[in-house]
Amino acid sequence: LFAKLRQLASTANGRLTPLDISADIFEYMRSASLVIIKSGSLSTTEAMALQKPILLDRTKGVLAWEKMNIRIVLAREVGKPFYHIDELETLVPEMLSPEVQHSITRKY
Repeated sequence: LFAKLRQLASTANGRLTPLDISADIFEYMRSASLVIIKSGSLSTTEAMALQKPILLDRTKGVLAWEKMNIRIVLAREVGKPFYHIDELETLVPEMLSPEVQHSITRKY
């Protein structure tokens, strides 16, 4: 995932900055326009608390409690799951579009 995001960043005109695991992840998340994460409880809750558009990584399956987080994100219409890394090539620009950003902000 990280390698694919770095590849996409090269064509995103400075709008995509992939970050590896960091103790400062909450601060990075706060300044992000889009959060791409596993559907774990803490990261999903943090992204939603910050009212961020979310892409949920389902490329390697999910745990039982992660399924509920995905359902919540889908029900609130604030993000989407992706099942294959190549989906990011269309999902990232879509989720960064002003129309989608505005729509998701209103849903929170």
